[in-house]
Amino acid sequence: MKRSILLLAGCGLLAGMTHAQWEVPTSVVLDGADPAQRQVTGLSAPTGEANGANLDADRYRTTSFGVAEGDGALTLHLTPSLQAYVPGLRLTISPQTVNQGDVTLDVDGLGPVPVRKYLTLPLDSGDLVPGIPVDLIYDGAVFQVNNQLYPACPPGMTAIGREACIELTTNEAANWYAAGTRCVNRGLRLCSFSEWMTGCLNDPSFITTVSDYEWVDDAANLYNSAKTMGISNITSLIDCRGGGHRDPLGQAPYRCCSSR
Repeated sequence: MKRSILLLAGCGLLAGMTHAQWEVPTSVVLDGADPAQRQVTGLSAPTGEANGANLDADRYRTTSFGVAEGDGALTLHLTPSLQAYVPGLRLTISPQTVNQGDVTLDVDGLGPVPVRKYLTLPLDSGDLVPGIPVDLIYDGAVFQVNNQLYPACPPGMTAIGREACIELTTNEAANWYAAGTRCVNRGLRLCSFSEWMTGCLNDPSFITTVSDYEWVDDAANLYNSAKTMGISNITSLIDCRGGGHRDPLGQAPYRCCSSR
């Protein structure tokens, strides 16, 4: 195997330093008296697939890790750019948003490739969570997820982060006690204040399903009242951050939540 040695030639008459490479058809042994001399230094970040990678690029995986932009049709850009999809290719992506269902990944404009879990299954809504890295391996046809994903949300629900799911639509009006009981009977729970507000703020379509105050399972900060969300008690307008209180025996719609 050929080895290349970088030669540096300095001259007092020259303003700078000249560089050259020397290919040698044998092993190169670094045997300097000082251990600090037994290494190759000065490597910059790789810009091409044939370039050597320095420790910094290897440590931070700049050649195989990046933020995946988009929701269902993800895009990823690497440095250096990927030239082809090759079986065995390993990548790690950091999702930018929660996915709403099936996912494809396009790396450096090479074309979208399906992302699958458990060999053949498409991703469920909420499988990808912002800031939680996902390891992928290209098998020649699809990108296989190589690490544990959070369980999918039940039908009719969407993920609100990695810990909980919330219903996409409201349930028929009931009193606060009945709302909680009905959720439990379905194996769910009445959403808390923070879960309801997170769901409303994270999903633009959520607010379009709000038409009245909705029960939540949190303190109302008022004697003999239950907490409600969805309407501003100042402007009387629909508001993800607005809320109030009602007699718990009154009627109001509600949503159920579940843990993932």
